[in-house]
Amino acid sequence: MLDDRPGHFCGDRILVELTEIVRSTLRAADRCYRFGGDEFVLLLPGTDADGLRPALDKLVNKIRAELESPEGPMTVSIGATDLGPDDTPNSWLARADQALYRAKQSGRDRVEIL
Repeated sequence: MLDDRPGHFCGDRILVELTEIVRSTLRAADRCYRFGGDEFVLLLPGTDADGLRPALDKLVNKIRAELESPEGPMTVSIGATDLGPDDTPNSWLARADQALYRAKQSGRDRVEIL
């Protein structure tokens, strides 16, 4: 979660820079949607469970290297899952949210895939 101490302008700048990093790292067909606050949903069409890890690790590493706040480098926790044939939007998002919770509980600055 973004820290409010540096102020909203700084938080907004960080979100803009984050989306620029996401756009420059992912493929043209991939989509990034702001889900609320500092949470985003990434859609990576044509990416199976085996392809998630390298794509998301690349993104995490780029964010570590390029995104900074006045208080230092920014990190990101990512929870991911692939869309199964029996999934509904709610079941898919719930599983991704569970993976995100696991990433945060396991020390943050990491990718967890369920």
